[in-house]
Amino acid sequence: MLSARNGRAAATATDPRGVPRRPCRTLPGMGPRPVRGCPARPSAGVWVMGAAALVLLAGCASFTGHEPTPAGPGVPKVLTARFEPDAVRAGEETILVLTFEDSEGDVVEAYLVPRVVDDFRLISSTSAIQRNIRRHFGEVVGTVREAFTWENPSIRLYDVYVVDIKGNASNRIPVRVTVR
Repeated sequence: MLSARNGRAAATATDPRGVPRRPCRTLPGMGPRPVRGCPARPSAGVWVMGAAALVLLAGCASFTGHEPTPAGPGVPKVLTARFEPDAVRAGEETILVLTFEDSEGDVVEAYLVPRVVDDFRLISSTSAIQRNIRRHFGEVVGTVREAFTWENPSIRLYDVYVVDIKGNASNRIPVRVTVR
């Protein structure tokens, strides 16, 4: 058999019954086509897309937050946390009021991590909320007020904690807000 490209004879593979196999054809960016007898190997583009999907799915995993640092000197502590009001209509604003204490005054971030309700195996949300509270840097005892708005009706359960500049995480305080 003569090749159409260079006029030379090309080897033709046959299956065990002696039937000539068709040559494997490729589509741009898709790697070899799965033709009978042709091994289906993903091309580099398919591997890159798979890796990108894996990274995106890993990013959607639930963030459980920092492990609380054992209490001691220089470790921040959350004294109180609550939403005001604790029940709002969808689209309305509610304020998280968080009071903390840190002997070194170096608190920089506050986190709301979705709380897992063990009795029902319920996770109220899929991702943590991080807020920069550096404006309270230098305060030994401070009160943070952060506004939140939710569009979907639900009961949201979170654990609230703060982290200082060294990465020390405070205790966690549960908070709840009902969105109607």
